[in-house]
Amino acid sequence: MPVHRVRDGRAPLIHETTHSLSPSRNRYLVEGLAVYLGEKFGTLNAFPTFGRTVKTLLCGSIKQGNMVPLAKLFIETIDYYNIFSRAMVGAWTMRLAYLEGGALVKRLLNDKRFGPNPEARKISFFRLFNREGDIQDIYQTKPGPLGQYLIRQTCPEIDRGK
Repeated sequence: MPVHRVRDGRAPLIHETTHSLSPSRNRYLVEGLAVYLGEKFGTLNAFPTFGRTVKTLLCGSIKQGNMVPLAKLFIETIDYYNIFSRAMVGAWTMRLAYLEGGALVKRLLNDKRFGPNPEARKISFFRLFNREGDIQDIYQTKPGPLGQYLIRQTCPEIDRGK
């Protein structure tokens, strides 16, 4: 990581540290966790937000009809890259996948729908993160309905037609 980016606050230190401390075979969730923690504890001035919030960027994208289906994102693993491949670096689809991942991780760790208390939500999330079950097993839902819930909760103004 270039020192000048660290000095001027444009380095994703928390994001990249998350990768070192919490590896996972699920590329989508590991990037989502890194984005979530980077936004919560780090800087917004680095990739993928570049000075704006995940919510602002994601809602703007959804309003334009752009969202990567969660089912497509959950097949991204350390062995299989499509959206997270080097060929996609710089593509809006890849950046959108990071944003969606950050928003989803935030919901899974914070919404009472996904567990009665913070500890239960963390346990469920890390079961999914560590591939100890899939969405259906752990959350009793499928990627499609979970994606719709993510949109409604992250961008409620879209549901109201604003």
